[in-house]
Amino acid sequence: RCGSHHAWDAAVFDLQQVAVVFFVALHAAPVDSGMWPLLVGRLASAPVLVVVVALTSGIRPSAGFPWRLAVVSGVFDTLANVFFLLATRSGDLGVSAVVVSLYPVVVALLAGVVLRERLTGMQLGGAGLAVGASVLLAVGG
Repeated sequence: RCGSHHAWDAAVFDLQQVAVVFFVALHAAPVDSGMWPLLVGRLASAPVLVVVVALTSGIRPSAGFPWRLAVVSGVFDTLANVFFLLATRSGDLGVSAVVVSLYPVVVALLAGVVLRERLTGMQLGGAGLAVGASVLLAVGG
């Protein structure tokens, strides 16, 4: 079990590195490229994701597959990427990257509200500090 936990941590770390490269590449895209970098990124990543999930999880899209949730999730992910691209084109990448890195806070708060998961004082305190630091960075930056 310990070995699989280490492999999972390594995989998550690798995915985070890919995300960093993706966001830096979006920032480096020419302003006149419009939304093409997002389309190319989506066309490249979606098939890879489908293959990885199919090979590693055993999940197969069937009649019971939550298609609606998958589509809504994809739409919100795409909107988030559009807003990130617009933010980096009109502002500082450092500030945009810090704000984007707050997504775990949103996930934790949604888990508390939607799934009624109990958040610890440490989680709430960390979320408060992260949001406060981001506000200070945005105001001071």
